[in-house]
Amino acid sequence: MAHLLYFAPKDCFMSYNYLPLDHNQLHFQQIKDLLEYNQLVSITYSAHENILRHIQQQRPIMQSAVQTALVQPIDHYFELNTTESSQLIPSEIVKLMLMLKIKSLSCGKYFVEIATLIRLMDMFNQNLLPMVYTQNETDNKNAALCHLLMPLLGLGKVYYQEKITDTAEIMNAFQWQPIPLKQNEYLQMLHGDEYICAYGIYCLIKLESILKKIDWVSTQLPAFIAQIYMEAQQIFHQTLQLFMEEINAPSKNVNQELFIQLNKCTNSICQLTHTLVEKKQFNPINTRFDSAPKCLAQIEIATQISDAFFIPYLRKN
Repeated sequence: MAHLLYFAPKDCFMSYNYLPLDHNQLHFQQIKDLLEYNQLVSITYSAHENILRHIQQQRPIMQSAVQTALVQPIDHYFELNTTESSQLIPSEIVKLMLMLKIKSLSCGKYFVEIATLIRLMDMFNQNLLPMVYTQNETDNKNAALCHLLMPLLGLGKVYYQEKITDTAEIMNAFQWQPIPLKQNEYLQMLHGDEYICAYGIYCLIKLESILKKIDWVSTQLPAFIAQIYMEAQQIFHQTLQLFMEEINAPSKNVNQELFIQLNKCTNSICQLTHTLVEKKQFNPINTRFDSAPKCLAQIEIATQISDAFFIPYLRKN
């Protein structure tokens, strides 16, 4: 346990049920375990040292610019991007977004204070999840990340103990103070693909489950369905590789290829599922910036279809 950072939650030191985050590669199985076993997160000693080193190097540059604490600009931005048509993102995806943001910041490439990173870890480990909304075509590309980071300033709402609560109320309960983010610090934190990466990984976990069920009967499939299955498997692995590469080496700008590949993978496996049970022709999802929630919705349908097929099959055989 020596590599775990000293300010990690006490529960981390009493159990191996945690995920250490730093510059080292994150693997798909680790992410699945994080959700399945409700693991905690902590950055490592090496990550802590790298962050401090980077801050020390960048501080003179940052102090030379005019820095003002952010309150009203973010609040106004939040209101603009929370439209009536927006839907809340599932809590599991919000958890992944938080973890991926901590993972990104743990690499020590951004001018973000340790106190900010500690607060993000506290939020994750207390299961205190920001209210994050799906993004529309008209939204700023960083709208979801803005929602994710609002509680740092004591703004917005959070999901805690199975109810939605004002962040200010939670801050009082935990005796927390808002983090005084500076303009440049906040803007740096808005860079990243955590929204699409979290959605993509969550979808891939569900798609993998469908493929595993189909694998049980793969030797008994008709030749044309077996071919579709093999192609779907190949696309799945290509998609997984692309997302894990993005997670472990984040792009500076939103990677549109992630949206395209997620749609392609979802369409291939949903088409396979519909063909397997002789359903009507599956209507593929169009590649759009707001397509990730639609992919998840289609995957949920495909999961129900596959369960309806495989549960009786397994009982019978």
